[in-house]
Amino acid sequence: MNRTTSSISPAQPYSAFASQVKYAVACILENGSIDSAITEKLLNGAAAEALVSYVSNELRAADGIYFTGHELSKYVASCIADRLQNGASIADPTCGAGDLLLACAATFGLGSDLLHTIRAWEKRIVACDLHDSFVEATKARLMLLAAKSHSSGKGSKNVSMSSEAPFDQVQMGDYFNNIERISQVDCVVMNPPFVSVSSPSDCKWAKGNVQLAGVILDCVITNAKDGQEIVAVLPDVLRSGTRYARWRKYISSQAEIKNISLYGRFDKNTDVDVFVIHLIKNNAANISLCGDWSNFAGHCLSDPETILMESVFRVSVGAYVPFRAKVAGKKVPYLCVSHAIPDGETEIDEKCIFDGTLHQTPFVVIRRTSNPSDPRRVIPSLITSPLQVAVENHLIVLSPIDGKLSTCKKLMKSLLRPEVDEWMNNAIRCRHLTTSVVKKLPLVDWL
Repeated sequence: MNRTTSSISPAQPYSAFASQVKYAVACILENGSIDSAITEKLLNGAAAEALVSYVSNELRAADGIYFTGHELSKYVASCIADRLQNGASIADPTCGAGDLLLACAATFGLGSDLLHTIRAWEKRIVACDLHDSFVEATKARLMLLAAKSHSSGKGSKNVSMSSEAPFDQVQMGDYFNNIERISQVDCVVMNPPFVSVSSPSDCKWAKGNVQLAGVILDCVITNAKDGQEIVAVLPDVLRSGTRYARWRKYISSQAEIKNISLYGRFDKNTDVDVFVIHLIKNNAANISLCGDWSNFAGHCLSDPETILMESVFRVSVGAYVPFRAKVAGKKVPYLCVSHAIPDGETEIDEKCIFDGTLHQTPFVVIRRTSNPSDPRRVIPSLITSPLQVAVENHLIVLSPIDGKLSTCKKLMKSLLRPEVDEWMNNAIRCRHLTTSVVKKLPLVDWL
């Protein structure tokens, strides 16, 4: 599969940042001088700032380009630090300006001088990116990190930033044309593009539009050599979204999942919640998780006596879709989001024309739209009458299996507990709650 990208390349404007880094390297190589403040900025923070300055928001969104921050990069590298310190090779299939590679290289040992350090590092680093200016920035920043580590400039006379420069395994190109190179290294780090694409024809887990990040990790893990460790920064929809259950099941069949860590919002400019997954390719892996990664997110209660929502309530999405409303037919009582009183009992006085599924009272509803940054994720409303109600599709309906009002009132109190929002924030960072997650919500102290 070849990735489709915008016809406008960011190579030309972003090359200005690559040139700044090259100049800083040249100052060290030529006379051994180093400006610590400028060097630190170029290695930590300036790459992302330059991305915003030189590359339009439209292009960044179209290509899903978001550079990994310093702290997140350090965390990713820490997951495989032991292997890196013992000489493991490292690859990044979508390297951007090299933040993840810099964090990994920072764990490498140094040679007797700058030249020997660079020669040792370049044998261990493999990477590619679609955009030449990003590749040039990555090479220059790796040079700058090495030069900073030998700040005296010792051994620099034999090093240059010419076309024969080091790090020749960092190349411009589409990952899907570099699969073999990436598959043979010891470890892979990646922050693949956050963008939707059409699923490839051989996709095993979905049809239609899918997250490119999921497609890339699928390809990386499928082609990885046995024992390869992969640490990936991914949009949370892959971890918690219902439609990616088959993707999770497939990934679980290909690798041992060493850890899943929730990170939260990617950065202040990117309204995407992400998680970090650490995998070890295992050709003998089995599908033990069946698409449910909740235990790794630290939110699934291990107590076998814990009562889950699905044990007490039927969980479904309201069936009434306003923009599909009919203009003629029988009118029925209707509940929409704006009329559902938060944490209280709602009297229904609206009606709509609808011949679909009605819900029998009493029941509780919660809002599907729910942002992790909201003060509360789970806000219930109690519905007690009339007998049959049409519910808008932006609400999740919780109908007591025993049909009792007392059970609904008990749930209303239970959902006020702070543990509920804490659990939900760990369970799903997407902007819409799903029935599959709500079904697994533990009802604390229910018995």
